[in-house]
Amino acid sequence: MMNFAAKNAYTITLAVSLGHTRTLLEHPASMTHSMIPPEKLTDFGIDPGGIRMAVGLENIDDLLMDLDKCLGII
Repeated sequence: MMNFAAKNAYTITLAVSLGHTRTLLEHPASMTHSMIPPEKLTDFGIDPGGIRMAVGLENIDDLLMDLDKCLGII
């Protein structure tokens, strides 16, 4: 679902880190911490369903529009 939402967003990119100024969306359990067994994620403070959003330098109105659209899809 998160991939679908990010794919349809104007300002949000699904990525771990691009070293860029764009807003990034990530699912740590399946991306940066995918090597940790699912039953051990909470031992490391990682919510299996959690997402991480690094806000970039886009116009706030564009970000809010995208978040509203994405949350409507999810």
